Amino acid sequence: MVAAAPFSCRNGFSCYQGWGYFPVLSQVQDWLGPVITKTDEGLFRYIHFMATVYLAWYLAGEHGSNLKGAAVDVMIKVGQQTLAVFLTGLVVAHALGIFLDRLGRGFFVTGFANLLVLAILVAAAYLTAWFKSSPWREARKAHEAGGFAAAPQAAAGGDASADPGTMRRV
Repeated sequence: MVAAAPFSCRNGFSCYQGWGYFPVLSQVQDWLGPVITKTDEGLFRYIHFMATVYLAWYLAGEHGSNLKGAAVDVMIKVGQQTLAVFLTGLVVAHALGIFLDRLGRGFFVTGFANLLVLAILVAAAYLTAWFKSSPWREARKAHEAGGFAAAPQAAAGGDASADPGTMRRV
């Protein structure tokens, strides 16, 4: 993938700041055109895709045995809440676009914006999962089951069942 990067930008690397201008790479891209075209699904694009799939499969291990840790748990949570994350991303993209228009699109500002978007999308996934778990139903079930507990004096040896005034709701 890294080797293909110099050929992926046709406009004198104006889309990759700092790479410079190399006219020969544009000529190489023209020469490779039939096999890297997106419209006709060029052969090199297919080979590149299959190599990426194999690399991901190899790194994941048999049945995903290498997929462990906090980062994987976050990715799983975001994957479980894809609709909410996608819709949040639509709104946040517009807001941060305005933010970038105001502050400029320099390296550090863009990096900060990307990290901010990442944090917002992860937070949206966890918030959505929390709402879907319906934590208020657990509290309601406990309340409807008559969640009474003995007052502290009953725990000290008094008979709380004899006097209803010593009972309290939880």
